[in-house]
Amino acid sequence: MLAFVRSHLNVKLTVALALTLCLVLGGLAGVYITVVNRLMAEQEARAALLRDMNDDLRGEVFGLQKKLIGIPDRL
Repeated sequence: MLAFVRSHLNVKLTVALALTLCLVLGGLAGVYITVVNRLMAEQEARAALLRDMNDDLRGEVFGLQKKLIGIPDRL
């Protein structure tokens, strides 16, 4: 009788432990996916900002080059 009760308790504890472990690992996986998605979105926004800034700087450099080339005409 005592062995049956212990066996029954072991099964319940094992099932509870397995269920808890699955829930915890599922939660951790969800948090990991959320964090990775957020980081990827931030990286994409940063890359877009850098592309725009690069285009602006390139335009300014070309404008300054044209002004530099036009200096002898003004003299």
